[in-house]
Amino acid sequence: MWVVLLLGFGLLAAMASRISFEEDISRMLQMDSKTREYRKLIQNTHLVDKLVICISDHSPSGSPAEVKMAYCDSLVGRLKTIDTSLIRKITHTPDNFPYFDVYEALLRNLPFFMEEKDYAGFDSVFNPDNMQRHLIQKTKQLSSLTGIMIQRTLPLDPVGISDPVTLRLRKLGDATGYEIINGYFFTKDRKNLVLFVEPANPANETGKNTRLIRAIEGFIEELSQHESFSDTECSYYGATAMSVGNARQIQRDTIITLGVMCFVLILLITSVFRRKRTPFIIFLPVAFGLVFSLACISLIEKNISLIAIGATSVLLAIAVNYPIHILTHRLQENNLRKVIGDLVEPMTIGSATTIGGFICLLFVKAEILHDFGLLGAFGLIGAVIFSLVFMPHLIGRQEGNVSGRWLERTSNIRFESNPFLIWTVILLTPVFLYFSQFIQFDSDLMHLNYVSPQLEKTEKILRGNETRKHPVYVISYGKNFEGAVASAGNIKRLSDSLSRSGLDIRYTGVGDFLISEKEQKIRLNRWRNYFTKEKIAEIQTNLIASGNSAGFKESAFRNFYTTLSAPSESIESVDYELLKNVFGKETVSVNKDLTTIVSVMSIPAGSRPEIEKLLGFQPDARMLDNKYLSSQLAAIITDDFNFIALFTSLLVFVALLLTYGRIELALAAFLPMVVSWIWILGLMGLFNIQFNIVNIILSTFIFGLGDDYCIFTMDGLLQGYRNNKKQLPVIRMGIVLSGLTAFIGFGVMIIARHPALQSIALVSVIGISSVLVISQVLIPLIFNTFVTKPVSKGYTPVTLAAFIRTIPAYILAGVFLLILSFAGFILPVINISGKRHGRRLFNLMLAKAASILLFFLRPVRRIYADPGNQGLPAGIAVVAGEHSFTGMLAVLSLGPSVIIYADKNRQKLPLPCFLSRWAGHCYTADIDDLNIDIIQHSISVGQTVVIMTGYPATADGIEISVTPRIAELARKFNMDIIPVLIHNGSNCPVGFTATTDILTIKVLESLRLPELSDRTVNDRLSETLLQLYSNEMHRLTEDLATPGNCKKRLISSYIFKGPGIERAMRSVLKTENNFGAINALVPARGNVVVTGSGYGFLPFMLACYSPHRVVTGYEADAEKHEIAVNGYNRPANLFFRHEIIEKDPLVPARCLILCNLLNAGIGQDKYPLIDGYVSTVGPEGTLIIYNTLSGNIRQNLLFHMLSPLLQLFPEYARKRSEQCKLPTAELAAILEKLGFVPVPGNQESEKTERILIYKRKPV
Repeated sequence: MWVVLLLGFGLLAAMASRISFEEDISRMLQMDSKTREYRKLIQNTHLVDKLVICISDHSPSGSPAEVKMAYCDSLVGRLKTIDTSLIRKITHTPDNFPYFDVYEALLRNLPFFMEEKDYAGFDSVFNPDNMQRHLIQKTKQLSSLTGIMIQRTLPLDPVGISDPVTLRLRKLGDATGYEIINGYFFTKDRKNLVLFVEPANPANETGKNTRLIRAIEGFIEELSQHESFSDTECSYYGATAMSVGNARQIQRDTIITLGVMCFVLILLITSVFRRKRTPFIIFLPVAFGLVFSLACISLIEKNISLIAIGATSVLLAIAVNYPIHILTHRLQENNLRKVIGDLVEPMTIGSATTIGGFICLLFVKAEILHDFGLLGAFGLIGAVIFSLVFMPHLIGRQEGNVSGRWLERTSNIRFESNPFLIWTVILLTPVFLYFSQFIQFDSDLMHLNYVSPQLEKTEKILRGNETRKHPVYVISYGKNFEGAVASAGNIKRLSDSLSRSGLDIRYTGVGDFLISEKEQKIRLNRWRNYFTKEKIAEIQTNLIASGNSAGFKESAFRNFYTTLSAPSESIESVDYELLKNVFGKETVSVNKDLTTIVSVMSIPAGSRPEIEKLLGFQPDARMLDNKYLSSQLAAIITDDFNFIALFTSLLVFVALLLTYGRIELALAAFLPMVVSWIWILGLMGLFNIQFNIVNIILSTFIFGLGDDYCIFTMDGLLQGYRNNKKQLPVIRMGIVLSGLTAFIGFGVMIIARHPALQSIALVSVIGISSVLVISQVLIPLIFNTFVTKPVSKGYTPVTLAAFIRTIPAYILAGVFLLILSFAGFILPVINISGKRHGRRLFNLMLAKAASILLFFLRPVRRIYADPGNQGLPAGIAVVAGEHSFTGMLAVLSLGPSVIIYADKNRQKLPLPCFLSRWAGHCYTADIDDLNIDIIQHSISVGQTVVIMTGYPATADGIEISVTPRIAELARKFNMDIIPVLIHNGSNCPVGFTATTDILTIKVLESLRLPELSDRTVNDRLSETLLQLYSNEMHRLTEDLATPGNCKKRLISSYIFKGPGIERAMRSVLKTENNFGAINALVPARGNVVVTGSGYGFLPFMLACYSPHRVVTGYEADAEKHEIAVNGYNRPANLFFRHEIIEKDPLVPARCLILCNLLNAGIGQDKYPLIDGYVSTVGPEGTLIIYNTLSGNIRQNLLFHMLSPLLQLFPEYARKRSEQCKLPTAELAAILEKLGFVPVPGNQESEKTERILIYKRKPV
C-alpha cells in the first residue's frame, strides 16, 4: 500500500506539473461579452497604467522649486537604470510640442476643423471694418516676440477665422491639470512636482510590477538620506501601485493568518488526539486532493488561475472534515474496518452533493469560477479517495481518549433538548427572514482594494481642489483607427451638447483634431455651402482693400483664398499623420484588430448618474469606471448566485431523496440547510454585511459544509433508530471539531488588514456558526419530534402523508376551539332556553366537531350490539382500550349526551378547564371521588356517563379494575353497565396524527347487575368485564389480522430503517404475496422457530397473522439482528435471537422454518449443521425449508430492476429460476436420516418449488 501511495502521488505530481498558472487578476472581471470586451479594452489601453510620482514638501516651511527639480533629475537618472522589461517610458519634462507645424496643418485644413457653432461669428469676422482692424493689429505685432509665428500663419488666416480652433488647442493644453515651470510639471498650486512612469507590464502583472515598485522605493529611500533633500518627500500613485499594494498586503496578511491558524489548529488537534503526527495525517488528504485535482485538470486545461489556487482554503475547510470524522470515530471504536464501514455512506453522500455544488460553478458566467469549480470537484474526489483508501493504513493503533474530555462533554450536550436554543431558533428565523431582504451586493470594487495611507495622501495631493468634480475616462474603440475616431467624435459632441445645456463639463481629448472621414465630409459640405463663389469673391475684394491700406500686396493672402475654396476632399494625409502622432501619442493605442482612444470628462459629482446613462447609449464607447463595471458585475453575479443556490439546492435534495429513500428524511436533512441560509442572509442584512465578488465564492463552501454536517447528523440519528447504535455523540464530536477547525481557519482572517480577507472572515464566521448550530438543533429536533419521541411513546412515526393530512385537522381544531370557547362564553350569558338546553347544544357542537376532526385524522368503524339502536343509551358506560386523542374524539362522536369521567392522568379534551366543566366532563384524581348526585342528575336527564377506566392491553388482553363506586352507581340507579371497547387497527396508537389505520369502537351488550353484596358485585363485575373485554379484544385482533393489515403493520415498523431495507421489505412482500403461502403451512398455535430470519420480515408476519403463535427468529448477521430487534411495533408474541446452537441453542419448536438454506450450500458436509437445526423439532412437528429471494438486498434490488430485461434472455432467466429451486433429492436423503419424511405435494406446482415441507416421524 505504501508503494502504491508513493507511486500514485508521484504520478499525479508529474501530471500536475504540466499545468501552468495565470496571474492575470482581471480574469475575475471576465464574465460575459460586455465584461470580456471591457477587459480587452483595459489591456489595450496603457494610459491608465501610468505611475505618477509626486515630489512634495516634507515640512510646512517648504522647499524651493529648484530643490524639487534637482530631486527629480536625480530620481530620473536612477530610474533610467531599471531594466526596460519593467519600464517603458519616463516623462518628467514636456515634449517639444511642434506648435508651428501643428497650427499650420490646422490652418491648411481649416474647413475640417470648424464646427457648426463657429459659423455664427463668421459674418462679424468678414465685416470689412473688422478685417481691416485685424490686419492693422497683426501688423503691429510683427515686431513683438510672437512676430515669427504671425509671419508664418497670417497668410493662411489674415482675418482671424481660426480663433475657435486656436482656443480649443489652448484648452487642450490647459486640461492636463498641470503647469509647466522651467520645463517641469507642477500641480496647479505650484507646490508639487510630478513625473510619469509608464510600466512595461499591465497593472495586473503584480509579480513583475512588484520589482519595479521595490526599485522605486529603494531610490526614494536613497535620496531621502541626502541632506539637500531633507525637506523633500516623494511618493507615487496609480493603478500599478494600487495592484502591487494589494498583492503585498494580501501576502503579509496571508503569512500572519496562516501562522496563527496553523499554530492554533495544531494545538487543538494535538490536544484532542494526543499524537504528534495527527495534524500531518489530517492535512494529507487535502494535499493529495489538491495534487489529484491539478493532475485531472491538466488533462482538460493547459492553465489555471492562481486566484483559484488561492481559494483552496475553502477546499481545505471541507476536505478536512473527512479525516477528522475518521479519527474521532477511531477514538470510540477499535475496529478500523467497522469505522470505515460506518462512515463510507455519509462521506460518500456528503462529498457527492458538495462535488455537485462545485460542478454547478462550471455553468455560471464568471470564468474564474470555472477553474474554482474544477479544482473543488476534483479536489474533494481525491480527498475522499485518500481518506477511505489510504488513510486507514496511516492511522495505526489509537491509544488513549479525548484529552480532558472537553470535546466529549461538548458532544454529549443535547442541543435539541435545550428549550432556550429551540425557541431561539424558532423565534429568530422569521426575524432573520425579514432582514434577509435587505442583503445587498457591494458592487464597488474599490471597497475590495487595500489603499495604504501613503497612496491616500498622494491621491489627495494630485487631485488638489478638484473635489467637486469627478474625472471619467471614456474609451472609444473600433476595429480600425477610423472607427475609433468616429466614436471619439461622438463623445466630443455629447460633451458639447451637455455644456450648452448648462452643465460645467470639461472635455479633454483628441475629438477636436482627429476627425473621422464621415465628419470631414459633413464639415466640408457645411463650409462649401457657406463660402459660395460670390461670398469668396466678396471676401477677396474686401480683403484686398483692407490689405492695401495696411501695406499688404494683393497676392499676400493667396493661400487663404485657396483655403476658402476648399479644393481638397479630406485632410491632407501628411497633415493628418502629423496630428495623429502629436495628439494620439498618449491616448491612442493601435493593435491588429482593435484601436482605442481615451478621452477624459470632468463632470460634476451630482450629475454623474445622468451622464453615465447618456454615455452608456453611445456606440463603441465604454466608461473606464469602476461603477460601470460594478453594475455589470452585480447583475451577473446576482444571476450566478441565484443559479448556484437553486442548482445546488435541487441537487442536494435529490441526492438526499435517493439516498434515504424517503422524502421525510430528505426534508428533515434539507430544511436545516435552508434555515441556516436564512440565518446567514438575515445576520448579514441586520449588520449591513454585504456580499462581494470575493466572499460570494464562500456560498458554495458554506453550503457544502452545512450539507456535510446535516448528512452526518442524520446518519447518526438513523443508526440510533435503526439498530440502537449511539453514534450521534461520536458524529457530533467530529462535527464540532470540524466546525472549530473551519471557524479558526477562516475566523483568523479577521485580524487581516485587507478588506477582501476581512469580508471573507465575517461571512465565514457567520456561515459556519449558523450551519453548526442549526444542524445540531433542528435535525435532531425534527427527527425526535416525528420519529423518536412518537416511537418511544408507542406511537407510529409521522410520515409526510400523515403530516399533510394532519395539517387541516390542526387548523380545524384551532377553529373549533375558538368557536367552542366563544359558545362557552355566550350560551351561559344568553341562556335562551335554560342552562340544560344550552349545555346540550354545546355538547352537540362538541360531538359534531369531534366527528369532523376524526374524518381528517383517521377512519372510524362503529359497531353496535343492536344495529337498529345506534348511539349510547342513558346509563353508565365503561370504556377500555386506546385512550389517545383520537380515542377520546371517537367516544365524543357517539352523541351529544356523552359525559366523560376520567382520571387526571388520562388524555384530556383540548378545551379550557372551565369549558370542560361547563360541558359536564369531569377529571378527578380518583374515580371513587365522583359525586353521586351529579351523576344521578346527568343520568336522569338522559345523558350517558362514560367512565374512562380501561388500561392498555397486556399479553392476554385488557387489564381493567372496576371501582366500587361504579358498582354502587349501577345498583343504586338500577342501570345497566354498557361495555365499550376501542381497538386500534395496528395495535399501535398514533397520538394526534392522521393515519389510515381503522379505529374500531365497539359498543357491547349491556350488563345487568345481580342483587348481591357490594364486594361480591364489584368482584364479579370486574371479572365479567375483564373476560368480556379480553374475548372481544382477541376477536377483533383476529378479525383484523388480515394480510393487508399485517402488511401495514410491518411497513410501519420498518419505515426510516433505510432505503435498502424498505425496498427489500416491499419487494419480498410483493414476491411472496405477504407470506400467505408460508402462513397457511405453519400451525396457528405453538412455538415457531425461523432460522436465517434476516431483518425479521417473515417472523413478524407469522406472529402478526396469529397471536396464538410464539415466533422466535434467529439471525447470525449481527447488523440484521439488531435491526430486527429494534422494531418498535413488534407483536408481543415475537422474539429474536442472535447466536445459534452452541451459545444459545434453538428453543423447542412445533414448527421450524429454515430460510435461505441454499445460501450456506447443501451437501454431506452440511449434515451436522442441519442436524443441529432440526433436532429441536418435536415429534410430529413440521419442518419447512424455505428459500426466499430476500437474502441479499442489493442483489435482489438489481435483479428486480433488471427483471423486465431478462425476458429478452430466456436461457439466463431459466438458469436464474433453477437457482431458486431447492435440491429436493439431496435434502430428502439428509432429512430421512434425521427422522423426517416429506409431506405429499412438495412438487405439486411451480409455486412450491422453493418450499419443502417435512414432518417428523412419531416417536
